Amino acid sequence: MPRQARLIYPGGIYHVISRFVNRQYHLDDSGGREKYLELLAAAMEKTDAVLLAYCLMSSHVHLVLRAGKEPLERMMKSIHSGYAGWFNRGKKRRQGPVFAGRYRAILVEEDAYLLALVRYVHNNPVRARIVDEARRSNWSSHRAYVGDVEAPEWLNCGGVLSLFNEKAGWARRQFDRFVLDGRDEKRRKDLNGEEQDSASRRFASAFGDSWRLSGPIVGSEQFCARVMADLHKIDTQVKQGVAVKVPARRRRPAMTELIGVTCATLGLAPWEFENQPKRKPCALARKVIVYLWVHEFGGRQADVARALRADSGAVARWYSRALRDPGELEPLCDSIKEQFPSILSKEQTDGRVRYSFELE
Repeated sequence: MPRQARLIYPGGIYHVISRFVNRQYHLDDSGGREKYLELLAAAMEKTDAVLLAYCLMSSHVHLVLRAGKEPLERMMKSIHSGYAGWFNRGKKRRQGPVFAGRYRAILVEEDAYLLALVRYVHNNPVRARIVDEARRSNWSSHRAYVGDVEAPEWLNCGGVLSLFNEKAGWARRQFDRFVLDGRDEKRRKDLNGEEQDSASRRFASAFGDSWRLSGPIVGSEQFCARVMADLHKIDTQVKQGVAVKVPARRRRPAMTELIGVTCATLGLAPWEFENQPKRKPCALARKVIVYLWVHEFGGRQADVARALRADSGAVARWYSRALRDPGELEPLCDSIKEQFPSILSKEQTDGRVRYSFELE
């Protein structure tokens, strides 16, 4: 049987769909949705992935995630195992699987599909005729997006909202209108992963029968080609026994420690950083702090927002700008990282590539 490669593309946007066995309405049981959200919150605390949106239907669950360096498999396993155990115990004598096999993970091109995907997920209860508009559902992230309820720390609304407007109030209203305008949209096979993009199929066949995708890619030909070339390169290296070098992780510092080291490296006094946020060196420091905390140390944007007393949308914009042009930050970030010790984990010495891709 051909070796399968499960896509774990760092920074990639994933539409993750989990269905219950035989399309049973397993979330309709008393406390089912609350339990799932509890497990989801616990899983997000332990992963470097970022949750952008969710929707809990009776027979299945939708998540929109930005992948980190760790495999999504770990996060999803902790949720599925926890929920299955809770569900079976509640049924007393029930045994057997609760979820219908492995979850489906669709990698989508961010620029072209992120907003459409979040709107599609939030409108699931509308398409199912459960509610007439997304904000009337209690079991999706839409109400947190529009400010009807407080967003939990494990849900990142700021990144998407910042694409609409820099002012939070305007961004929420414009986002709500955007989702409302899409409530008549029909079911999309591309975003559900039922119709793999022709470009990804064509590129997959070019690599031969010994290497196949286990999940679809939705995006342009250029995006598909870049992703699959990266995957194929690493898969080939592993098969040939070539050592794939993964940078050693560094100890995650305390937020106050990271802020202090960053300010010292930039020659900023703490009072300057605190009281003069519009100065160019202070703006650079914020961008460096969020980039290092999230991208290098696996922390959450919410931690940065809390520490700097900043709006989550502003932090998302700083991080987005840092990701778009990391070149100008690299020398400075390298200098700061060197001041924290490295930690080489077992996962980086067992010959498998786990932080970039999970190979099965």
